[in-house]
Amino acid sequence: MADIQNCRRKRKWKNKQIPNNWRLRRRKALVVFIANSDNSFQVLSTIARLSGGTYDELPEILSDWRRFKGPFYRFNDPLSSKEETSIAEQYLSPMLLCGKPDSIDLRRWFIKCISNDQTAFTGFTSLVDVVESEALGYDGNIRLLPSASFVEPFALERLDNAGREKLFEIKENLDKLDSTQVEEVNALMSEAETICPVNAGRKKGKSPIFFYGVSDKPFKLPESLYRRLEETAKAAYSALCLATGDTGRNIFTGSVDFMLCGNDIYLIDIGTPAVGYVADILATSRALRKIPSVGIEKIVSTLNGNVTIPQSTISQELGFFKQEREYLISELRRQGIVVEEVSDERNEAIIDGKPLPTREFDYISRNQPLRNRVLTGINGNLSAYGVKIPEGRVLQPDDFALARFYESTRLGEEDYGLLIKKKVFFKEYETGSGYFKPLVTPIWGREIRADNKRSNLFEQFVPSLLDIEVEGDRRGKRCYEIRMYFVGGEVK
Repeated sequence: MADIQNCRRKRKWKNKQIPNNWRLRRRKALVVFIANSDNSFQVLSTIARLSGGTYDELPEILSDWRRFKGPFYRFNDPLSSKEETSIAEQYLSPMLLCGKPDSIDLRRWFIKCISNDQTAFTGFTSLVDVVESEALGYDGNIRLLPSASFVEPFALERLDNAGREKLFEIKENLDKLDSTQVEEVNALMSEAETICPVNAGRKKGKSPIFFYGVSDKPFKLPESLYRRLEETAKAAYSALCLATGDTGRNIFTGSVDFMLCGNDIYLIDIGTPAVGYVADILATSRALRKIPSVGIEKIVSTLNGNVTIPQSTISQELGFFKQEREYLISELRRQGIVVEEVSDERNEAIIDGKPLPTREFDYISRNQPLRNRVLTGINGNLSAYGVKIPEGRVLQPDDFALARFYESTRLGEEDYGLLIKKKVFFKEYETGSGYFKPLVTPIWGREIRADNKRSNLFEQFVPSLLDIEVEGDRRGKRCYEIRMYFVGGEVK
């Protein structure tokens, strides 16, 4: 292993991104592999994603807003910008503020912290360990590690060799820290930005070094619960495949996201391809000093030996995507697969001459309202597994209908005042273009009004919460979701 590392350190700067993720002991990774008689679908691994921020303070904020609004409220009169900023200033701990670029508004950063968005310590990721007991969550308190760290290619392109080497040195020092050392983390991030200042107008890549937190302990998931999730994921994938007819696929990787409320499981998202799969497994395995395993053998078993991997602008600019692309290409080639690299913004992969995902599969898998209708109609009914689909409605934010939707769909005894907001980009709604990440949105916040001239998809929020103590931060209820990464494809 030492010889391999020494060899890798001698490579040119452009190839330095991956080696730093491989200083691991030779121990088996906690990646969940399932022996499945149906070779068309297999769970590769399971992770948990958690919010960096706690939820304990949110009911009081909502209560104050309700007293101001009265019983017949609309969403077109949120708290003022000044009031929101004041709340964010009181709420955001030093850990949550760690790594925040100056260009990001404090109110927007607050929203990232109550979601499980993976930027710095605003959210964090854990590898799942399936246990025979009913234990759920962590065995005691945890530390967060900036192990998923990336020197951004767009920054490297602007620097000379000395500047590049300095950024990689900062990254290596960053990897040695944890959530109890936020002052040291911030000092390193500030040093990186001094070396390579970032244009405030950049929409992607707002710091020369990007990282998100991973836990130093696995997230425990009871086996009985895991089996229900596994069967649901398989049924969801089958439903999408049937809805698109002949997909013409050799293979798809994907992910299914779940949230829990009581004994109910909510299927909140399914998507292909599995963006971030490689980064998540490498980083979480590294945090536990495990050798990562990403299921390359399963993927290879579905291929005939010819794969074309397009190079997108994103993979050229951002280290997260660059690492994933380079890792997959190198591993496929190591397994004897012929991989061609091309410039192509339209396709995720081209296998045996077929662009993937297919246009039909892509449209259904990424169209949330249509996708939910498909999943609701799964043969055998999701209710057999105690699984539900969150209710959603396409509405304008300033409509009374949105208030009625929130009141009729909120779950649990505690009212946190939260919705899931997504922009709607699909042809049946004839509005917008591009990509938008879903946001956990407070009903009292100004984000609810953003793009209020357009229809948005609003989805009920599932309060999937656990009381978790993070060293270096306050103890409290944190939101979590379970993500299953899978592969679908017939063995050749």
